[in-house]
Amino acid sequence: GEALNHELVQDILGCTEHIVYHANLLTDTYDYLSAGAERVLGLPLDELRRRGLAALRERMDGDDYARCIARFAEVAAAAPGRRTPLHLEYRIRMPDGRTAWFSDATTVAADAAGRPLAVFGIVTEITGRILQEQALRESEAKYSGIMRAA
Repeated sequence: GEALNHELVQDILGCTEHIVYHANLLTDTYDYLSAGAERVLGLPLDELRRRGLAALRERMDGDDYARCIARFAEVAAAAPGRRTPLHLEYRIRMPDGRTAWFSDATTVAADAAGRPLAVFGIVTEITGRILQEQALRESEAKYSGIMRAA
C-alpha cells in the first residue's frame, strides 16, 4: 500500500551518503531532511530539523548563504509558477573546524508572482574533488613556471 511505499522510500533515502531535502523558504524550515544529513554534516539530525535553515545559515562560509538565496530569487523571478532546476556549490564549516565543499542539485519552486517558495534536492560533499582541482592548478602553475624559466 501507500504507507509501505512511503516507508520504503524513507528507508532508501536514509541509507544514502547524500543529503536529500525539501526546504520551505517561507517558514525557514525543512519539510523533509534525510538521515544522511547527520552523517554528512556531523550534527544531530533532530537539531538540524528543529533549527531548520538557521542551522545551515550559521555554518555556511562567507557570503555563500546570501549568494544561494539570491540565486533562488533570480531563478524564481525568471519562471513564475514553475519549478526550475539549479546547481550550486558552497562551503560549510564542519563541527571539527574544517571547511567542506558541497554540490547542491536543487530545484526552486516559485509562486505565480515569481517568489521562491521552496527548494528541494540532493546535496553531495565534494571537498575531495575541490582539493584535487586546487592541487592540479598549483602543479600546472609550478610546471609552467619551470618551463618558462628553462
